[in-house]
Amino acid sequence: MILNAEQIVERGLIYHPSRLLYPEQIQQIGIDLTVKRVRKINGGTIRADNNPKEQKVRIEPYVDFKPFTEEDGREYYILSHLTAYSVLFEEECIIPSNATGFIKHRSSFMRCGGFANSAIFDPGFKSCGGVACTIYTFETIKLEVGARLVQMYFEENTPVDPQNLYNGQYQGIKDIT
Repeated sequence: MILNAEQIVERGLIYHPSRLLYPEQIQQIGIDLTVKRVRKINGGTIRADNNPKEQKVRIEPYVDFKPFTEEDGREYYILSHLTAYSVLFEEECIIPSNATGFIKHRSSFMRCGGFANSAIFDPGFKSCGGVACTIYTFETIKLEVGARLVQMYFEENTPVDPQNLYNGQYQGIKDIT
């Protein structure tokens, strides 16, 4: 069963660390997440799991770039054609043992030519969410800091044994690595 927004808010699954969620962020079955930071993705290497002493994933350093500020004080990232980006959100999530989190891009981003993809957010995950975005338009997309880009929603599942809750390398992350 997919949780509705009221259940998500009541259970504290998504929150902003320094303010309440804005009413416009609360949708029927999810919560819109707002842009905090964007970095360019530079690729990486994923290895087979057959040697536990080797590093399984090596990610090339992300490329920092700063948002530009318009005359009215608003900050924007300029996202370029056929470029991959990592986007970190202002909100944080705490996923209990009986839920799994998913992220889908908002239709407004898709209509501009952008697509956002994420991994599944496993039971036990506690951190800021993030997505990989790719721009498929021939023009650039201006993405304002604080803009609602994606919606996070949750499905209930059979509770996971506490020993098997997520405790991986991205647990507690507060920035894009």
